[in-house]
Amino acid sequence: MAILSAPFAGRPPCINRGFCNQGCLPNAKFSTLIQHIPEALRYGAEILSDSMVTRILVGKDGCVEGVEFVHDGKTYEQKAKLVIVSTFVIETPRLLLNSACGKYPDGLANSSGLVGKYIMPHSGHDVYAKFDQEIRLYKGTPVMAVSQDFYETDPKRGFARGYSLNAHGSRPVEMAADAAAKAGIWGKELRDIMLEYNYYARITVVGEVLPDINNCVTLSDEKDEYGLPRALVSFSYGDNDRRLIAHGIAKCNEILNAAGGTPAFVVPDTAHLLGGCRMGKDPNTSVVNEFCRSHDIPNLFICDASVFVTSGGANPTETIMAIASRTADYIISHRDELFSRDKLMLKAVHH
Repeated sequence: MAILSAPFAGRPPCINRGFCNQGCLPNAKFSTLIQHIPEALRYGAEILSDSMVTRILVGKDGCVEGVEFVHDGKTYEQKAKLVIVSTFVIETPRLLLNSACGKYPDGLANSSGLVGKYIMPHSGHDVYAKFDQEIRLYKGTPVMAVSQDFYETDPKRGFARGYSLNAHGSRPVEMAADAAAKAGIWGKELRDIMLEYNYYARITVVGEVLPDINNCVTLSDEKDEYGLPRALVSFSYGDNDRRLIAHGIAKCNEILNAAGGTPAFVVPDTAHLLGGCRMGKDPNTSVVNEFCRSHDIPNLFICDASVFVTSGGANPTETIMAIASRTADYIISHRDELFSRDKLMLKAVHH
């Protein structure tokens, strides 16, 4: 979970306040904001905040030249020798598609036609039970235990792949909002649940959703405040996903019942978007290579959760960070090629 148990880099260990999702007060829980960005600034990085990148700029040679962005209502161009797109599963495909130009009429890095395709959330259903003794869901870190006994494919279950189970804390406002908006619980029933909040426990299913080309990000006819087409997201569960979810919910209720609880209600939910710019060796069936380098444009990198090919049934954050670290190492080790226009043009011609 990337939460400190001992002092590190000027940050203290966790004191188990239990409100990690509202922001870690002592900064014991990792985030890029408190760890990597201050370090990058010490090394001389410049951050242009409150800015919206509207387009990636492409030169006559087919390589990217920088980005166009808006700040305080004014449009600027930022020149660059290479561009790394890290704007997550929805905005990364949207930016690539909105950057279409004469050289790349279908959007950047999209010769395969797969930019925006195969997006995958995790199914994240929350299963609640009521106990006779106090549980106090607000105590400790939000995810306090994990079981992956049902992670791998078991043909006897009737579906491919599997899921993780998290003993999952819940804060009062979150629990009430989810029960109302997602589980349809209102009025006296909701009030009675919240009056006995301390007696509820929750297990969350982190289910692997299979990749499906019909689950995708495309461009909408609706425009945003910058005049750009908004992202249009299309998604639905497949039969395999639904069977997996049903099995996971039943297993959660079985565990909660065995622990002495009475199954109460289920909040249907999702988590952890992945996919949209899949990684692979074949340019015909993927968008980037194993180092997140675009197959089509040699100085364009896509480095975020969009490069995932499958979703797995576990939280992806550390994997995303590992991919980012490997991509950074690759860029450093290939900087002579990446920062030379002549070598990049040879690479593009060869492709």
